[in-house]
Amino acid sequence: MTVPREPVTKRHDDDRHAGPGDWRVLTADGFGHEAARELSRARLQQAHQLAGLGFWDWDAVTDETVWNDEMLRIYGISRGEFTGRGADYLAMTHPDDREMQAANIRRDFEAAAVGEPSDAGRFDARASTKLFRITRTDGTVRWVEGDAVEVVRPDGTPLRMYGVLRDVTEAQESQRELTASLARYRALVDTALDAIVSTDRSGRILLFNAAAERIFACAASDVIGQSLERFIPESSRARHHERLGQFSADNAVRRMCGEEEAVPALRANGERFFLTASISSVIVDGVPLLTIIARDVSDRLAADAERSRLYEQLMQAQKMEAIGHMTGGIAHDFNNLLSVIIGSASMLQEDETLSEDARSLIDDIAASSERAASVTRHLLAFSRKRAMVRAKVDVAETMRALTRLLGRMLGERIRVDVNAHGPCIVHGDAGLIDQMVLNLALNARDAMPEGGVLRVVVAVSPLPPPSLGPEGALHDWVCVSVIDSGAGIAPDVLPHIFEPFYTTKSAEHGTGLGLAMVASEIKQHGGAATVESELGQGTTFRLWFPQSLSEGSAAAQKEPTMRGHGEVVLLVEDEPALRHMAARLLREANFRVLEASDAMAALKLSHETDVAIDVLFTDLILPGEMNGVELAAALQARYPQATVLLTTGYDSAAMLSTERLRAHHVLLKPYRPFDLISAISGIVAART
Repeated sequence: MTVPREPVTKRHDDDRHAGPGDWRVLTADGFGHEAARELSRARLQQAHQLAGLGFWDWDAVTDETVWNDEMLRIYGISRGEFTGRGADYLAMTHPDDREMQAANIRRDFEAAAVGEPSDAGRFDARASTKLFRITRTDGTVRWVEGDAVEVVRPDGTPLRMYGVLRDVTEAQESQRELTASLARYRALVDTALDAIVSTDRSGRILLFNAAAERIFACAASDVIGQSLERFIPESSRARHHERLGQFSADNAVRRMCGEEEAVPALRANGERFFLTASISSVIVDGVPLLTIIARDVSDRLAADAERSRLYEQLMQAQKMEAIGHMTGGIAHDFNNLLSVIIGSASMLQEDETLSEDARSLIDDIAASSERAASVTRHLLAFSRKRAMVRAKVDVAETMRALTRLLGRMLGERIRVDVNAHGPCIVHGDAGLIDQMVLNLALNARDAMPEGGVLRVVVAVSPLPPPSLGPEGALHDWVCVSVIDSGAGIAPDVLPHIFEPFYTTKSAEHGTGLGLAMVASEIKQHGGAATVESELGQGTTFRLWFPQSLSEGSAAAQKEPTMRGHGEVVLLVEDEPALRHMAARLLREANFRVLEASDAMAALKLSHETDVAIDVLFTDLILPGEMNGVELAAALQARYPQATVLLTTGYDSAAMLSTERLRAHHVLLKPYRPFDLISAISGIVAART
């Protein structure tokens, strides 16, 4: 039995019309075998189909083209629709790619013309792979990729072109989707507000987005490939490795780091800051990668700290306000008692039957009462129960009177020296001036925890404070200097010293309001506050007041008659001892007095009496639902001619508007008998 050999094929190079099936098949005895040729052609066709390769062969001389079945499938046409013309190849190319493909063919033939000749004297050139689109007859567009061989004559004339074509539409769409996906990923990473950093398990940085560049203050190109540890403080690196170890041990894919509290980190310049971060793990090509998403929370922590500081200051301010209310209430009640003591002592001083010893004791009581009244004025200044009441004030005298109070406030370890020679007259509010100096003195005490010296100097200066400029040269100034021997103020703190709520003290020692109030109150006086300080050399605060040269003419003022003529005074006071003393003084001065303990009793009395009321003398704060101003309005509706004199232990009442208070006369407690009789007599005299 003869075993057939594998057919041997030979290409006819001189046959320019040869196609994919134009092969001569020779057996061992040299005779052609049609069956072998058909078998070879079938195998070749099957190989093309399996590989998805379309084979084509174009005769450049005759414009005839041979396509295999896979080419027809790629282009979506049947064998019967195929014309065999080379021009159809370009006609079915996508319009946007047609010119490009025609240029490619020309270039490839030109490249073949300069190549090395083959054995047959022809020139072949292998063109690079081409990627372009085709348009099927049904209108669908496909992406194809092909390789071709160009054959030319020795003179460069195109002879033949053949090659293979693959449909790569799915691959192109996948690539396009991948490109779009990568673009979206890149955009997401680069526009993220949080830092995104990817590392391998060793901590080598692989990805560093734009936010990471901003947060860590360095360029990605400078850190890619470097260790992440450069951004972790040395004191935190052990904890960082511990977290990574736990992360790997439990096969976690995501873990928060710093969720409960911020963790420290370093910028490229060594600056320490805080961040919160989450760590995610992913396997890429079998390699585990870590992605860290970090957020800089330094600003948030600073804002939280500022919020806490402001809250503490608010609590401290509210506490001080409560203390102020309590202090004001105590001073108010104490003023009622002092009015009785001062009034009684004044009446006893007029008793000529007293012995010298008794008179001396009465004088001591009166002097002590006056000093007690001064203390209550300072308490009221501390409680800020005052509206600004301008009058002629001798600041030198005021500071001398303040000396003893300063000594008690500052304690035995601080010596107080007051150098105040007058007169130093200003047009201002004595209580506010006291309050400003007290605030400065308290600040000085805190600057001298081990003790020291506080000096208060009052002097007239022809030079204005520097902050007022040329306008300050229009008059002289009274300058109150408060000088301490304390630690001094740091240069970076000094510009902020008068800002509201600015303080270097802890919450339990200061609100940051004292110096801000000094600056505000001195401006109300038309003046300025300045400060000079040097660390270790103490601090000097200066309060500048415009000097007042106008003393007024006492002779021009009408001296009130110190006796009444039977005018009716309705006296309303809830403190019995003070009411009885005031009534006795008024009766001795020839006034007719009606007494009541509250507003309702006063109104009832005014309706029952058969005489007209000339003066209503009432406490501003009364028990019940009606205060002194409201009582005055109700009484004047019945007695419009009645004049109102209000008295109060406060310098003003916060619950009443300044306008309503100005509509009436005011006598401050504690008052002396002379003050009361003078005020009532003056009101009566002004009506006549």
